[in-house]
Amino acid sequence: MNDFDVLVVGAGVAGMAVAHQLGRVAPSLRVGLVTLEPPGKAGATPWAQGGVAVAWGSDDSPALHAEDTLAAGAGLCRPEAVEVLTQEGPARIQELLDLGAAFDRDAQGQLELTREAAHQRRRVVHAGDFSGREVARTLASRLPDSVQVRVGRVQQLLTRESRVVGILLDGQPLTASQVVLASGVGGVFPAGDQK
Repeated sequence: MNDFDVLVVGAGVAGMAVAHQLGRVAPSLRVGLVTLEPPGKAGATPWAQGGVAVAWGSDDSPALHAEDTLAAGAGLCRPEAVEVLTQEGPARIQELLDLGAAFDRDAQGQLELTREAAHQRRRVVHAGDFSGREVARTLASRLPDSVQVRVGRVQQLLTRESRVVGILLDGQPLTASQVVLASGVGGVFPAGDQK
């Protein structure tokens, strides 16, 4: 099958999260997940070490997390993006836990939280120094059955009337009603005049 309802390009945390959400809310959709390497090994996600900052502790809140993030960003953060990140963070961590993520826990079995950088609270959830690898492993191991993985190199975006309608994957066209670009596919876009 080379025709999909949704084609997700990229199998890092962003692409796999989209695939999971589609599988949860619309399991009848034909979803293609395109990746250069097998899910769980693709992209930069497995290289992330430190952990995920999230307002999880009883002494914390998304508002405090947002305040710290904006202060650390020194005017470079988009407040609306920080709002989404900090408000939705606890729910996303809970989803990973529900999928079986093995984050570090304390002696009482609670998530072990560390404090890093500009955070005023202990809020970094981690899996040793391999947090990205654990997130990628978790998402890859529980991909919905409705997701078809295609491994290969994206050579070109296919367009019709200024709308992306698919990709060329190792010379083979894959089409979709919706295409989600969730990767750093550098060779897809033509290099402009570099003067």
